[in-house]
Amino acid sequence: IHLSQFYAFKTCAPSRASMLAGRYPFNMGIYENADVDSFGIPTNFTLLPELFHRAGFATHAIGKWHSTRDRNA
Repeated sequence: IHLSQFYAFKTCAPSRASMLAGRYPFNMGIYENADVDSFGIPTNFTLLPELFHRAGFATHAIGKWHSTRDRNA
């Protein structure tokens, strides 16, 4: 795959939220990590894994997530 244009946020939470919801993070009110630290992605958004599951795909969560405790490590 050759990507000629792409956009990413400088912090991980907006990028992660965007990948899970299939939307730009600012459309969900997420601009920085602090916006999701306490509450996560707003619950009125359906995430892509749920849509895939409804369509008959098997889903599984993998990846690296950290809590605010990891920042001091």
